[in-house]
Parts: sequence; C-alpha cells; structure tokens
Amino acid sequence: MKLTGEYIHKLSEKVKDDVSTPAGATKLQLDIETATGERLGLNTVKRLVGVLSSDAKPRISTIKIIAEYLGYPDWRAFSRNCFCDSLRI
Repeated sequence: MKLTGEYIHKLSEKVKDDVSTPAGATKLQLDIETATGERLGLNTVKRLVGVLSSDAKPRISTIKIIAEYLGYPDWRAFSRNCFCDSLRI
C-alpha cells in the first residue's frame, strides 16, 4: 500500500531527492538505515512510495521505522493520516 502524496513529499524533502523514482527510493532506503539504525527492504520502500504496486498492508514494524525517520512521536500518530482511509492497524 502506497503512502499518501503528502508523506511521499515529506520523505522526498528529507532525503533531498524524488523518492518516487527507483534511484530516489534506493537513496531513501539507505538514509532510513543511517538515520534510524533499522533496515527496510528496498522493495518495501519502493511499495511505500509507489515505485512498485501493491495492495498489501505494511507491517507495524515498517510503519514504526518510517514514523521514527520522519520524527513522529510514535507510529500511531504517524499512521492516522499516512495511508488511505482503508488502512486499519
């Protein structure tokens, strides 16, 4: 499941690259690992930013890492608005 455009934009701003491209998604994956010490798979990152299509819901552990990376206090605060309304965690 893809993040909303607002959060893709926030990720692009943080990494200073267009994360909706394969190269930008790769840069994002590496920056997340550097900043948080946590590793997300490249295909997971690509699904989150729309480089790869998927209807699968992300794991809570993935959401926690993205929330930490973007500076949210917890994953619940982040997940309220980051995905379409159909996501129920």
